Amino acid sequence: MKVSTTQPFQIVYSLLEHEYLGYLFESYVVQRNERGQLTLLHQTVSAKNAAEFAVGLDDTDFELVALTDQISQDAVIKEFGPKKKTTPADFFLKTYDPEKGDKVLQEAICRYVQERLGQIMVRLAGKYVFIMGRDGEPTWREISLAPEPASVLFHFRRNEENTHYFPTIQYQGQKLDFQYKNTVIVCEQPAWLLVGDVLHNFRNEVDGKKLKPFLNKKFIIIPRQVEDSYFHKFVAPLVESFDVHARGFDIRSERYVARPQLTFSDAPVPVAAAAAPAAARARAGGLPGQRPLRPLPRRRPPTISTST
Repeated sequence: MKVSTTQPFQIVYSLLEHEYLGYLFESYVVQRNERGQLTLLHQTVSAKNAAEFAVGLDDTDFELVALTDQISQDAVIKEFGPKKKTTPADFFLKTYDPEKGDKVLQEAICRYVQERLGQIMVRLAGKYVFIMGRDGEPTWREISLAPEPASVLFHFRRNEENTHYFPTIQYQGQKLDFQYKNTVIVCEQPAWLLVGDVLHNFRNEVDGKKLKPFLNKKFIIIPRQVEDSYFHKFVAPLVESFDVHARGFDIRSERYVARPQLTFSDAPVPVAAAAAPAAARARAGGLPGQRPLRPLPRRRPPTISTST
């Protein structure tokens, strides 16, 4: 054991980037010196040895240690790898081969990691969080979690030739400058952005894939020839879930009233025998036992008008 439990120590969570799995967290305990400062003396914490450091851990720490264990390289190989023993190099090179890689398995691994990464992020508030150094030092650079979520606004500006599409982010009433700032999407679903030394999440649980293209790009150009299909397949669902500001076209939300009916019957009637009488009764004013329910409002997808 490197870190002494008889001397002050601190559990920390260190962010690193895996070549294939993306951004991950690892758990460490770090020895403190007589002045309370973190030293370079550290060791990994896992479910196997966490109990030894119980005096310095709370319930959330034990949950975080278990979750970081689950997204470790070895845990992923154990969960998704072949039954016969394999090396990390063989597993990842074969699975993520650009030409012959297993795309289905890649997606399954991504969902597995992202789900647990999202659970880690919401538990990091109030914890010591760092970026790992290139030499493996877990406390290389300290980062923090924003105390409140940010909000994202998606913009569409339509002109005579094309449409420009881009997002803006607001935090505490101010525009958050995240483009061309080495911003990192630590977790995609829901999105957690590392801007400078601060981790930001969002009110509407934005998918990180919607922000990723704009980390180093001001906007996306939508040509007129694909505008109609793009608006209906992408813009309409976006309007359903997020705040959108449009210029050059109108967005209208429409509501319709559904009129459901519930039919009661004492015994089932053969379809062939009941078809003709049922049709006649329907024309005469409804089927026996029919009782109309109170109309319920139903929201339809927004209608987007792109008239020039």
